[in-house]
Amino acid sequence: MNRRLVKVVVALAAIFLMIGFGTAFAQQQAQQGKTIFDYKSDLKLTDDQVKKMRELLGDLDKEVKVYRAKLTLIDVDLQNLMEKEGDMNDLRKKIKEAYDIQASIKIADIETARKINQVLKPDQLKKWREIQQEAAAKK
Repeated sequence: MNRRLVKVVVALAAIFLMIGFGTAFAQQQAQQGKTIFDYKSDLKLTDDQVKKMRELLGDLDKEVKVYRAKLTLIDVDLQNLMEKEGDMNDLRKKIKEAYDIQASIKIADIETARKINQVLKPDQLKKWREIQQEAAAKK
């Protein structure tokens, strides 16, 4: 099997795994505890606000899936370079590319969190920050 085909197969497998096991955001939130949606009544969120936030999170999830697929391809390239004692400059490029993608994921996450904060009214945002502070203090 040639390298290009291996890359495609690995990327598709990664995408199917991500789809099959749920969104990256949902998995992260399950590990972290409650989400903003668990405080819908406390924050007095409207259905429109919930809809907008879910759309933002859905967009983030799609973006993260693309980034993770790219990381999978880079990992295959790195493994091939390592096995073949590849050129150090090529290894550096791939490693930096992987870290750039990881940084892009973090940036996208922060941007989405800020967009969600903009959906909230000032009093809701204040209450949400208090809830987050209380949760952080419990950890």
